[in-house]
Amino acid sequence: CLHFDLLKNPNIEAGYRKYAWMPTQEEIDEEIAVHGGNTAAFWQMYRGFWVTGDVTDHVFTESEVINAKGMEKAIWLDNTLVRVSFLDPSFTNGGDRTMACFGTVGKNLDGIKTLQFDEFIQFKEDITNTSLTRTQQAVQWWRVACIDRGVAPRYAGYDGTGAGGPFGDVVDTLWSKETMRVLFGSRASDIPVSAYDPTPAHERYVNTSAEIWYSLKEYLRANQIRGIDRQMLSEMVGRKLDRSGERGLNIRLKLVPKAEMKIKYGFSPDYCESGMGVLHIARLRLSLDSSAAIRQQDKVNPTSNPSFKKAFKKYNDVYRV
Repeated sequence: CLHFDLLKNPNIEAGYRKYAWMPTQEEIDEEIAVHGGNTAAFWQMYRGFWVTGDVTDHVFTESEVINAKGMEKAIWLDNTLVRVSFLDPSFTNGGDRTMACFGTVGKNLDGIKTLQFDEFIQFKEDITNTSLTRTQQAVQWWRVACIDRGVAPRYAGYDGTGAGGPFGDVVDTLWSKETMRVLFGSRASDIPVSAYDPTPAHERYVNTSAEIWYSLKEYLRANQIRGIDRQMLSEMVGRKLDRSGERGLNIRLKLVPKAEMKIKYGFSPDYCESGMGVLHIARLRLSLDSSAAIRQQDKVNPTSNPSFKKAFKKYNDVYRV
């Protein structure tokens, strides 16, 4: 095992800035003075060590979203924008709110395809309407909301997990068969984990839900996500990993199910899950890809450019074990 501790990096050993992408002793001292030397971020990013299980059980941190400008609004290059939507029916997968998320996919000023979360709305059942069942009401409500916001059926999807099968039949009947039925509990896809990791997603994640949630990290790093609001952020940082079945070295990541989140932690991430569904549609139907954005960053980021990666290629096998 090779351990890279930034407190012992070549700049510090040499006494001057030998490598521009590594911190100096003064910069490390400044970081410690501001945030302390025993925070989870410091031990992970500076010391290169794992932190306690309670910290690492969280999928996201607030700082990674803010630092990636994920809460800012997109500035679009042109008007070639596509509206997308996803419905998370509460009764299909252990949630307690039926939420619809609406987003926009387009090119930012750098010409990079970007997803912005625009709006979240919640369905409210009308028990006085005896002509329609709750499912029919939800589908009609979502259909009208999509039409009003310019979302075509092809770019609209819903969670078809659990009781979502019959729900999907109603969507097909009352709206369109072009909508996307997403099974969050199904096997993860064959899509590579990231722009630099060709490992198929199903080898890293237990199911589609974990794949989608972790793919958001990749798009945040690539600066392709905008419009995350406070409620979505709150549920993102509150979602936890399920480590109950972990055995051996080849661990596949799994999230705590929504129903269990509601029981253990007092909330179900329905609001955020609808946003994750929008991301999934953008990936599969609008080819939202992080590769181009990552390549563009490589031109200005010395720690991620090809020559840097080539220099450390011999350590890949050690790292992957």
